[in-house]
Amino acid sequence: MQLKVKHEFHHPMDLVLQVTHFDIVKDLDSFKETVGMSEMEIIHYEEFEDGSHEVELLVSSPDRIPPLVRHVIKPHMLTWRQLGKWNPEKKIFYFKTIPAFFRNSVDIRGSKRYVENNGGADLRYSIDVHVGIPIVGPILENAIIREIAKEQKNMFAMMERNMAAHVS
Repeated sequence: MQLKVKHEFHHPMDLVLQVTHFDIVKDLDSFKETVGMSEMEIIHYEEFEDGSHEVELLVSSPDRIPPLVRHVIKPHMLTWRQLGKWNPEKKIFYFKTIPAFFRNSVDIRGSKRYVENNGGADLRYSIDVHVGIPIVGPILENAIIREIAKEQKNMFAMMERNMAAHVS
C-alpha cells in the first residue's frame, strides 16, 4: 500500500529545507510530540563533505497500536529503527523503517522530495508499506497508512507554524 502527500510551502526553498528537515534533527523532542511517538532518539548521525548526511533513529510508540490488531501486536512490539539518507543534489531524503519484530514480514520505505515552485517549495512525501503476513497483512497496511496520514497532517501544520515563527 502506498501513500503520497504533497504540501506546498509559500516560502523560499532554503527556509523550507531548514524548518522541515534540518531543524527536526536538532529538535527531535518537538518532532516526537507532533507525530505522537513516545520515544525517539538519534543513535547515529553523520555528515559528509558533499552535504549529504545519514541518520538513524530508534523509535517506540506502543500506544499507537490500533484496537483491531491489539490481540496480534503487543505494545513492546511497536519499536523500530528509522534509517535515512539526505541527498543534497536531488533534495531528497530517503528513509527505511526496520521493525524490531516481524522484520522479515514488514517493509516500509519512502522519501521526502523537495521541488521549487514559483518562489516557494513543494514537499512531496511518499511511503510504501508492505506487510507480508497472511490475512492480517492488508489490515495492518491500512492501519499503518492511516496513522502515517494523520502524522503528516500534524507535521505539516507544525512546519507551517515553525516557518511563520522564522519569518516574523
